[in-house]
Amino acid sequence: MTMWKEIEAMLHEKPERLVVARFVLEHGLRVSGEKIYCGKVEIPAKKIADALGVDRRTVGRTARMLHENPHLKDIFTNMQPTFSLKGIAKFLGFGVIEIFVQDASKSGILAACAKVIAEEDISIRQAFADDPDLSPEVKLTIITESPVPGSVYEKLHKLAFVEHVSIY
Repeated sequence: MTMWKEIEAMLHEKPERLVVARFVLEHGLRVSGEKIYCGKVEIPAKKIADALGVDRRTVGRTARMLHENPHLKDIFTNMQPTFSLKGIAKFLGFGVIEIFVQDASKSGILAACAKVIAEEDISIRQAFADDPDLSPEVKLTIITESPVPGSVYEKLHKLAFVEHVSIY
């Protein structure tokens, strides 16, 4: 059973808690008891509750449930937020490529895309992929050292596993 399936099974009768758990997971937030942290900074339950449209007690109870589950505790007490260049790439002169794939479980997707980019003598600054268990439409995001020419788009789009490509 995948981690997300375990969370869904645990919270299936409490959809509002499932919303909180997804938020915590998607943002790499850490849980300790009933408290939620971004790195070392505690995020008030009220702020999370307001953002998600749930009661603040729901946030604390969800955190406690995740913390008390022996398997999930190891995961959620060690989560870390990550930094993404995607939102600031254009201001830094970088390129952004989003590659949507047909089957994210296939191996070699990142390698094949990186090869296409390297053949154009473009360096990759950052690459990250959505988790197939959490995202309805999985994509690989690659931040490049420089803007991406149309030739890269054409080559990436020809790869067998690619549904579509967006370049910013």
